[in-house]
Amino acid sequence: MDKVEKYKEILQSLILKYASYKPRYTKNEWQPICDNERGEYLLLKFVADKDGEATNKYSIFHLRLKNGKVLIEENNTDSDIVGEWMKTTLMRRMCGMRFCTVKSVRN
Repeated sequence: MDKVEKYKEILQSLILKYASYKPRYTKNEWQPICDNERGEYLLLKFVADKDGEATNKYSIFHLRLKNGKVLIEENNTDSDIVGEWMKTTLMRRMCGMRFCTVKSVRN
């Protein structure tokens, strides 16, 4: 497995990890989107009204894999997604904590 394939695996596992957190007191819903072919990884939040119908959606995370680099396009949380990325055993083994191709993109 090459570096890009490993990055895809890590990105998908991060998105799915956050999507597995279920809100306790609301009817909001998480929707993970993992497109390995295009290198797009998103976590959307659908906000429900009092009847449980989705009324709005918000992007929580948007991560991209482009030219062998991970771009953090959007992070609307207090979570340290770069820290989570670097904590993965696979990532530590790959880059030895010296070389990191994770970059945060500001609009």
